[in-house]
Amino acid sequence: MNLGGSYSTPLLSETKEAMETFLGDASRLATAEGFLASEAEELTSSERTALECFVRTFKCYQMGDPDAIALRAQCTALENTLNDARNKTFKLGYLNPQDGGAFVEGSSVALRAVMKTSPDEATRKAAWEGLRSIGPFVLGAGLVEMVKLRNSMARKLGYEDYYDYKVTQAEGFSKATLFGILDTLKDGSDALLQSARARLAADKGSAALEAWNTGYLMAGDVETALDPYFPFEKSVEVWGRSFAGMGIKYQVCAGWSVLMWQKGARVMVIFLKLNVHSCLTCLIFPCLCVIC
Repeated sequence: MNLGGSYSTPLLSETKEAMETFLGDASRLATAEGFLASEAEELTSSERTALECFVRTFKCYQMGDPDAIALRAQCTALENTLNDARNKTFKLGYLNPQDGGAFVEGSSVALRAVMKTSPDEATRKAAWEGLRSIGPFVLGAGLVEMVKLRNSMARKLGYEDYYDYKVTQAEGFSKATLFGILDTLKDGSDALLQSARARLAADKGSAALEAWNTGYLMAGDVETALDPYFPFEKSVEVWGRSFAGMGIKYQVCAGWSVLMWQKGARVMVIFLKLNVHSCLTCLIFPCLCVIC
């Protein structure tokens, strides 16, 4: 991550387009596939895994249609314009009813935390309304046009729409197949959901079904009771002890820190990269990594 130097929306568009052009170069895909085919018997397991990852990545960026490539460039520019508008003009937060409606700036994570933990319903509703303000902003800042461009690009490549394109590239099956799976899950769980909602309303009142109340009322006192046992200041220590408990040692490792800023506070998060890890996914989400 480039944490220094200049930044601008045109520069971001240019660098992203350069990256996608690099990954979409058919010769790189052919080279990776050639290594897999010609040196199959000599490759180690890790080398084969790495080459297969290269092949999969390069395939996701192949675009043979010049019109689709042009549409992708337009999408990138519009995405970055939207991001720039969000960063420069949009303030996310809520109007605090406990302080005369004073605006409290906060991230989406902070607002969801307020909805889950605040004992005051008016405050939870204000946080929910703050989250809902994201929708009108992005709609007014070009989201609809971006969706149209993405869908046009995907159709040029033979897909139903952009979502179909992304699902097929990431999962290897179509949007229709995914929706069939999700419909099965919905049909099999909908009765249980409705029963749970009815039981919650019976126990806590019909207001419990409001979006800003459900999470708080379902959590009850559990979150408050657990807080003394899982304080934030102990999080890095707990993280390290968890890894140590799994037999992972820290004799040889490289370290770096990331400074995350928020209004009125700053938090330093320290990452230790073990020499046995070969990717960031493995470092942060060891249980989810399928590469290392």
